[in-house]
Amino acid sequence: MGNVSEARQFTSRAIRVRFYTDGSITNVGFYATYKISQCGFEATATNTLQTIESPNYPRNYLNNINCGWVVIAPTGRQVIVTVMGGFLEINYDYLRIYDASTLLTQLSGRLTRSSFTSTSGKLRMNFQTDGSVVKTGFRLTYVTQSSSSAPVPS
Repeated sequence: MGNVSEARQFTSRAIRVRFYTDGSITNVGFYATYKISQCGFEATATNTLQTIESPNYPRNYLNNINCGWVVIAPTGRQVIVTVMGGFLEINYDYLRIYDASTLLTQLSGRLTRSSFTSTSGKLRMNFQTDGSVVKTGFRLTYVTQSSSSAPVPS
């Protein structure tokens, strides 16, 4: 068999590795490394502009990703998310933006600059990809403003 150095990516929360041997020869076994990548979080929006990017952005994202972000505004404030741009596999990979549980938009293909404002004080973003073609992904920013402020232009 020899050395195997092929990298594998798993999108589940757990993996199981089993080592099988026929017992005829003994040796040192194997060595493996792993890296946990952050794909989603929950945050409180502030007056400071913050950024969310798809995994690997601006390089290609991976297949079979399902990431979720939740951004909450302090009481009496709104969250504004601005999609800065990007590219997703059209009709198969999606960035969905929700105001609480209400779908505001479903984006796919070439993403152009556009802004979305919460009325509930909570915006959710979901990034979901299929198992084939990959693209560069997306970059967006979020910030909070007073609920009485004028909306940010797209």
